Amino acid sequence: MKYSKHNLYTENYDVSGHGVCHPPNESEWTVLDHVGEHDEGGQFIAIEGKAESICLVLQEEEQEFWPVISFLTPIEARLLAHTLLEAARNDGPNSARHVKPAGRALTRHRGAPIAPDVVEGPGTRDAGPTAPPAP
Repeated sequence: MKYSKHNLYTENYDVSGHGVCHPPNESEWTVLDHVGEHDEGGQFIAIEGKAESICLVLQEEEQEFWPVISFLTPIEARLLAHTLLEAARNDGPNSARHVKPAGRALTRHRGAPIAPDVVEGPGTRDAGPTAPPAP
């Protein structure tokens, strides 16, 4: 089994004619370390220190379902962390209102902003449910 860089799983959702699905608002983003594979999917653990394989995962706890799994390089992870921190600031000359985004510009599709593909310590405890297998 092999994952691609970005994996979207929609089987638990109704998908519109435009290919849009809506995971529950209670879903949460988390960062995990991908440490291996088995017959039922990938093995992921919580990150404690440096990770060998950084994964950004959208977790839906109620159904123990992960609709999004993206693998980030260390450079991509640092850029995303920096961009999120800057966007979360709300005052001063370095606030999100005053900082121009790094990298490519955002594109729009049917009126919704789409982020560009911004891409590149072993953990010790289990992160939860097994991720779905790669297609």
